Amino acid sequence: MGYEVIIPARNEEKYIEKTLLAITKQSIKPDRIIVVNDGSRDRTSEISNKYADVVVDLPDRGFSALGTTEIPKVFNKGLERVSPKSEYVLICGGDAVIPEKFFETIRNHMIKDPALVIASGRLESNPSYEGAPPRGTRVVKADFWMNANGLRYPEILGWESWLVFKALQMGKSVKRLPNLITEAQRSPSSGKIKTAWSKGKGMRLLGYDWKYTLARAGTFFIEKPSAGIKMIAGYISTTNERRSDVAEWVGDHQRRRFWRRVYFQIKLFTEKRGQ
Repeated sequence: MGYEVIIPARNEEKYIEKTLLAITKQSIKPDRIIVVNDGSRDRTSEISNKYADVVVDLPDRGFSALGTTEIPKVFNKGLERVSPKSEYVLICGGDAVIPEKFFETIRNHMIKDPALVIASGRLESNPSYEGAPPRGTRVVKADFWMNANGLRYPEILGWESWLVFKALQMGKSVKRLPNLITEAQRSPSSGKIKTAWSKGKGMRLLGYDWKYTLARAGTFFIEKPSAGIKMIAGYISTTNERRSDVAEWVGDHQRRRFWRRVYFQIKLFTEKRGQ
């Protein structure tokens, strides 16, 4: 039942020690902690070496990879070092603080449901709902990931969502556990404006139906109007680029879900009127 932890980090000296301490206190200890130091200019590498089994030091590219295809490349540098004997991979942000039984709780769900291959908790600030996809710090079954893409993220915009959709396309299940709360040491909304355009672009490349895109942009707009507008702009601007291999499936899947919801709402309305 072994697992390894991958943490990408750039200039995280304020946060990463608390993140690493939470991982070392897990009720089921990880086999290895792998930190990918993405060209940090502070003490991120020094602090990481106190707790991690492996620290991969990448050169400073001169800018943050946030909202670019450089991010999956950073993750992949860590994933390359995962042992083939590991059954699970825990992906953790450099500022995330997970509860003591985070891995144990998710592992137990995966044992009960063999089809469950990706699961996460949630940030306290993020509401959850039935069917909500995994987000943020998560656990992934290693054998599924190896079969899906060689235990690597695709180096495209939307890389994180791609893995979730790939799991569903392969007939697997994914889950967000609403009672498993993860702490974010920095504001979750701090990167929304920076990444909104690339998120919209990634949604188009992943085949998102326009109705889902508008709904997602609407949630961004409520918190930061400029972020919602940038997301829609990113989606609209992406027309001639090659779409991902899951794009057709994603669009069909979302349209089926949308019309299923419409059907049940109409049915519920007519039943209430008939009472």
